[in-house]
Parts: sequence; structure tokens; C-alpha cells
Amino acid sequence: MPDLELDGGHVHYLDEGGGEPVICFVHGFPFESGMWRPQLDHLVGRGHRCIAPDLFGFGRSDVPAERSDYSIPGYADQVAGLLDALEVPPVVLAGLSMGGYVALDLVHRRPELVRAMVLADTRAEADNDEGRQRRADQQVFLTGGGERSTLAEGMLDSLIGKQGPERERAIRTIRAFMLATPVEGWIGALEAMRTRADATPWLGDIAVPTLVLVGLDDTVTPVAAATILAEGIPGAELVVLPDVGHVSNLEGPDEFTMALDRFVDRITAT
Repeated sequence: MPDLELDGGHVHYLDEGGGEPVICFVHGFPFESGMWRPQLDHLVGRGHRCIAPDLFGFGRSDVPAERSDYSIPGYADQVAGLLDALEVPPVVLAGLSMGGYVALDLVHRRPELVRAMVLADTRAEADNDEGRQRRADQQVFLTGGGERSTLAEGMLDSLIGKQGPERERAIRTIRAFMLATPVEGWIGALEAMRTRADATPWLGDIAVPTLVLVGLDDTVTPVAAATILAEGIPGAELVVLPDVGHVSNLEGPDEFTMALDRFVDRITAT
């Protein structure tokens, strides 16, 4: 589990396996790189190199104190800086939820780093007024001394579907990630998501093979949002995973990994 000093600070990341294509995973909110463990284990076993950073404020990476230090472009620069430092060939870039926002920003500004892309349970649009207010209310709650555990328990029902094959295990894993995330990381990531730009205008410029995955029971970024995303990216493929919610890679790991596997095999063959 290596570490690296970038201009933005200290970055912890997973770097496992070998072989191409290299796959870079970007975690969602409020999690860390370990959320990708089911996919990393499988793909490393198949002979791929897998990289997964902890974004600033999460896991074992630096935790900036000021919310103004957090942004989606800043996270994308962190991932790009890591890939530049590791001197890897263009990667398959996979992001879930907030990680999808990061992936969309990175492929827009640094397309030479991306060979293909997987966007899971995410959307292109910026937050609407209601979404921005909800995130601002959560920031006020946390800065006022509110407990992360209270927010975590309130979020679990919306993050997890009702029938996923690994539902109970996913709940335990997600809860543990949430409670381990520093308050500053929560507040900063909420700021990054609340102020993010609408990626819709540049979807048509994305020129790499793209897979869009979404849980059928995802109520946070539902199938309708994933459909808009897939229709906006030339040639993108949409796969809807049954019986799982927003954190589909943990709640339905076998189905998620199978779809990812097929996509990686397809781009490898071209």
C-alpha cells in the first residue's frame, strides 16, 4: 500500500498486480479506496494492474482543513498527478458516484490519460437547488458538532437497495468507511460536490469506450440519470444491474465485476 507526495499533498493508494490495461478506480463519497476490494481482487487475479487512490480527505491521504481546498477538479488533478508520477499507459478509469464526477472532469481536461471509462451510479448534471441545499445543511450539521454516525445512519437507506445479494455485508462495509472518514473530509467533499460544474456540455467530446453501470434500485442517481449520461457519450454502453442500489459494486459485486470484466476484455481485444 504505497504513498506518494504530490504538489497537493500526501496521497495513499493501492497499486496491485501487473499487466494491461491498467485500471484506475476512484471511490465514492464518503468512502475510500478499499471500497473496490471485490473488483481489485478479481482483476488482479486475471493479470491486470489496478490502482486506487484515497482522495484527499479520505482513507490515509492528507486531510485539508479548509473546505475551499476541496473540488472535483482538485480531486481529478490528484488522480492525474498520481498517474503521471507512476508513468502508466492510458488507463481504464472507473468511478462510482462522486468518483464518476471526478472521472468525467479528468477525461475532459486530461483525455490523454484515459483509454476507456466506467461510470457507475453517477450523473453528468450539477446539483439542483434542492441538492445543493441538502449538502449545505449537512455541512452546517457537521461544523456544529453533529456526529458522522447520525448522518451515516440517515444515508444508508438511500445508498443501499432492498434486495442486493450482499446487502448486509455492504451495509457493514459502508458504515465502517463512513465512520472512519474525518469530519473535514466529509465537509470538504460535500463542498466539492455542491459546487461542481455540469458535465453535460462535454459529454459529446468523450472519445473513449465508455461503460455506464447503474443499480436498478438506485434512488440517488437513478436509471434515468444513467440513461441521459449514456446517451450523451458517443457509443457508450448502459448496463442496469438488478436488485442493487447506489453502491452497486459492493451490493452486487459479482454482477458488477462480470460487467466490468466483459468491458475490459472487449477493449483489450480491439
